[in-house]
Amino acid sequence: MIRLSDDSVTANIAFGIPVELRDQPAVEHVAQVVNLHDFVVQECDVIKAVM
Repeated sequence: MIRLSDDSVTANIAFGIPVELRDQPAVEHVAQVVNLHDFVVQECDVIKAVM
């Protein structure tokens, strides 16, 4: 099941990362693993957008 919170794309990607490991490289890694990285890079304003 996919769950999205009423927050930014970054916050939604980081949701499953343990708090102590949450940083930009970790979020980017997860985005790459789930094939979202290229989309986010192309739409750089989207990464701060609220879902």
